[in-house]
Amino acid sequence: MTMQLADLHSFFLYVIFGHLLAYPAVALYLKYFPLHNPGQRMALYLLALLAPFIAFVLYHSLLTKQCHTGFFSVGGATLGLLCHVGYLAYSYLSPLLLLFIGAGISKAVAVPLFVARTRRQAVKLSQHEEERIKRILNGQCAALSLPVPEVIYSSHKGFSAFIAGLRKPVLVINAWLFSQLTEQEMKAVLTHELVHIRRKDTLFSYLLHILRDAVFFSPFSSSLLRCCLLENERRCDREAAFYLGDFGGYSAALLKVWKLLLEGGVKNPVLVSSFAGGRGREMELRLTSLLQAQQGKGSGRPSYLFFSFAAAMLVGTILLLGLIC
Repeated sequence: MTMQLADLHSFFLYVIFGHLLAYPAVALYLKYFPLHNPGQRMALYLLALLAPFIAFVLYHSLLTKQCHTGFFSVGGATLGLLCHVGYLAYSYLSPLLLLFIGAGISKAVAVPLFVARTRRQAVKLSQHEEERIKRILNGQCAALSLPVPEVIYSSHKGFSAFIAGLRKPVLVINAWLFSQLTEQEMKAVLTHELVHIRRKDTLFSYLLHILRDAVFFSPFSSSLLRCCLLENERRCDREAAFYLGDFGGYSAALLKVWKLLLEGGVKNPVLVSSFAGGRGREMELRLTSLLQAQQGKGSGRPSYLFFSFAAAMLVGTILLLGLIC
């Protein structure tokens, strides 16, 4: 069955009702069956974010559309009202949807400009400091099987280090803050950023933001995005601490950098992955996750239980959305 432009009226309904079903389901599961594994937690939030998209594609391509055949009928009056709401949303929100998606795509163009400006405003470190950072980078890149990235030293405050760029990320380092750190603390910060590069997290973050922009009208979209990004940071923290072999030292470095950043205010530049960005509550959760990993609580639920719930949530959400339109 060919999808038509008017079919978009049900997309708005699927997103709102889909998130209304999936997000509380994930929240309840995590409350009564706590997951300490950030990878599993992120997978659940990502499924909740994607469920309406999957349902929309399935019902408007492979499956029969209820609007046309009465499949899973919930009553003519209810169905008519929901479809009317969907068409109103289609009429008024479609231009905004295109605007948000266009703005999201334009960020891919803005990032090289941001990197170029940061490169022009770069500062020079002393030879001793540059050699110290280069020595750490060479060692950690070799351990992670990564080429050494381009490094830009910045005088701007509000961050410790971050990576920017989709195709070939560069590493931007706060020159002032790094002068306040010991070599082990610097190694913790740099390893975290290198793990982001190895995992291609700037591209992952970009795609997540595009997804969120496509469902901007959902009251749960921003919350799901923040949850995905936080769990990704927690996963990166664990991986970096594992490579360093020192969860306690890594946690101490994370807390010290956070306290130093509070003096100037934490900033989150566009499409970057930063060592100590985010809110105070998020930093608390990251430190808690590291402590859990150190205590051996990071294995998560058995695969068959986790995948059973994930599949049940996804399939249940998709089938229930078939009741709508």
